[in-house]
Amino acid sequence: MRQVEIGLIDYYGVGISPAEGMEQRGEQMKGLTVGILGAGLFLSLAGAAQSYPIISTDWNDLQISQEDCLARAEKAIAQNGFKSPGTTKTSRHGYRGPYTVAIRCAAPKGFVFFIVAGPDGDLTDKYLTGLKNDFEP
Repeated sequence: MRQVEIGLIDYYGVGISPAEGMEQRGEQMKGLTVGILGAGLFLSLAGAAQSYPIISTDWNDLQISQEDCLARAEKAIAQNGFKSPGTTKTSRHGYRGPYTVAIRCAAPKGFVFFIVAGPDGDLTDKYLTGLKNDFEP
């Protein structure tokens, strides 16, 4: 009985053995796998870079009680279109889309601290200005 080896034709039209064909296919698969993993890594890093917020902050001197400060903070947050997720003993908080705000009252120390975080620095600055303006009497 006569054995016949069936050969393959590579990309360039040159005959190659089945073993060589399998080896080339393996190399192509390795290249494809590395390419896919590299693209996935790039996309995940690009996504991670976009997920870091811009934080705008400022403070003012304060000469009112802690209770008055917290009431003004709550009012300023609401007037700027932020919803309140809750309160703490010293701060009032708000959120609107991807933006988060906080106004920290430190009346015993004589200051109030404003914080705005979100993906766009121009908008965080704009929201910070709005909070500060609406906080003042």
